[in-house]
Amino acid sequence: MRLKRLKHFVSLVMVIGLVLTASVNHAGANWLTKLLKEAGDAGVDAGRIGSKLAVTSLDDAASVVSKLPHAPGSVALATHATPEGHWKFVNRKGEIFTAGNADEMTRVVPALAPELAGSSPGLALYLSEETLFTQRQLLRDLPEKAKLHVVVDGKAYPVLRRVGPKDSALVEVRPNVVLEAQDRTLFKEAIWQLSRNLSKADVRILSMTEAGPRTLAASRKFDKAGRSVLVEPIDPNHVITSLDALRGQTVVVTGRVEGNMLNVKPISGISRNIPLENLKSAAAANDINLVVLATSSPAQPGSRNWFWQSIEVSGLRDALKRATYADFLDALGAQHGKLELSATKQSSSRIRIDAVPYDHTPGTQDMFGDILGEVVSNVTGNVATAAVEAHVNSRERQTELDLRIIPNIPSTIQFAYLFSLVAGLIGFNVVRDWWARVWPKMKRESFANTAGYYATRILKLVVFLIAFMPLVGVPAALVSIIQQLWAIVTLPWRILTWIFGFRRTGDAQ
Repeated sequence: MRLKRLKHFVSLVMVIGLVLTASVNHAGANWLTKLLKEAGDAGVDAGRIGSKLAVTSLDDAASVVSKLPHAPGSVALATHATPEGHWKFVNRKGEIFTAGNADEMTRVVPALAPELAGSSPGLALYLSEETLFTQRQLLRDLPEKAKLHVVVDGKAYPVLRRVGPKDSALVEVRPNVVLEAQDRTLFKEAIWQLSRNLSKADVRILSMTEAGPRTLAASRKFDKAGRSVLVEPIDPNHVITSLDALRGQTVVVTGRVEGNMLNVKPISGISRNIPLENLKSAAAANDINLVVLATSSPAQPGSRNWFWQSIEVSGLRDALKRATYADFLDALGAQHGKLELSATKQSSSRIRIDAVPYDHTPGTQDMFGDILGEVVSNVTGNVATAAVEAHVNSRERQTELDLRIIPNIPSTIQFAYLFSLVAGLIGFNVVRDWWARVWPKMKRESFANTAGYYATRILKLVVFLIAFMPLVGVPAALVSIIQQLWAIVTLPWRILTWIFGFRRTGDAQ
């Protein structure tokens, strides 16, 4: 009887194996066929992919236009420049008009907004993302008086055209903050950086002081009232090594930039040179967002506070309540005009963002000290700023850091641990059986006293929950699932065995 059951079991396993093999082979054949087909059509698909992106980009712009409130005497159109140099226009109803030359361009408004024919309506054009970043040179074809916007990730931003030997465009992130639109990836990176919250708790302003401490506290210092934050003194000879304690925070330093050196002059003492590359490397190694205020003087800020001092700067207090980097820069720019930002990739995990006055030219670099410097000097404690550059974590890196539950441990490891722990709970019965073989049940008489017995039991439980269960969680969950599936598959057989077995027992009686 046992031999017969064994034969049935082997047959069932063989059938399941054949079914799985056929499924895998079929899936593999489909995958291989698909791969070969895609490889053969690579040249054709490359053009199709670009076309699909363009259509999606235009659809996004059209979606924004369809949701705009109606403004009497004006018309809003989504627009996209095709690779052939033609322009597609879409109104809020979804109607499309294509213009291939200057004459056709004059018929766009009458065709898509006939109710405004014969008048001179205000024209607002919402560019597709593809147009701004791949066909920027065609912007000069659009009417000069048209107000341009670009739709990026479903959000519209005003666009400022800069006509010259090399046409460029600037995107208005805030009324007083514009961002260079050259590389799409860097543009989106900068937008994300500017939208981040400005956490006061994570901002550390350092002042190089001759008699300052050699180390920094891991958390920011508060005054006795618990409201404002003092500029923190630090020995300039140990500022680089002291950054180890500020992991993950924002650090602000000031000084005169001379080549690759940051020249600083302590409140009392002689000027010192700090290698900028070493400072940036230490910041990158500790995931610190480093802000360098390049000043016209190496003097260091005194005891007055930067963001939270009593000096009033128009718009700054309100901007800090909104708590984003873009709002803060907007408050600075509100004093003397727009600030122009540009982003540069330094490495796979670091981004550099520079701020200069809008419409600056190479011959007017000193104007930065007069315009932005006057604003920032009041904020930094009368230290005139000539340039601002920020070396920050990239979006990918910062997102990974924010996902960490425990600092200094990569989020992938932490989530893998939690996943294994949950898997261990799913296969708890299997894990418990395996654990009983690794650490057999203890007997009270094996211990000299009760305290030792219970201490060992607690240690055993901790090792089981923290180490053993996550370690074997995944295979235990798989074994548990297979056991449950096998129980379901063999359920009819067990029911029949129970029924016939019950009848034979009854007949025997």
